[in-house]
Amino acid sequence: SLKETNWNQVTAPIAIKLSARSRYREDLQEIVLINHSTVEFKNEQSTLSSGQSLVVYHGEACLGGGVIE
Repeated sequence: SLKETNWNQVTAPIAIKLSARSRYREDLQEIVLINHSTVEFKNEQSTLSSGQSLVVYHGEACLGGGVIE
């Protein structure tokens, strides 16, 4: 889950296919937002750590993100 979320629109883009990354040069990973702070990854992630930022994209547009709890 995420804390300190910040979205570039009024509400989080819930229930649509998105992508995200937690490291600058990491490949984008497919995700779905379950609610404004809960992320479900298509594939299991082994590199996520508490305190890292997760940045969410729709195509090339950055939609926002938050801090991994």
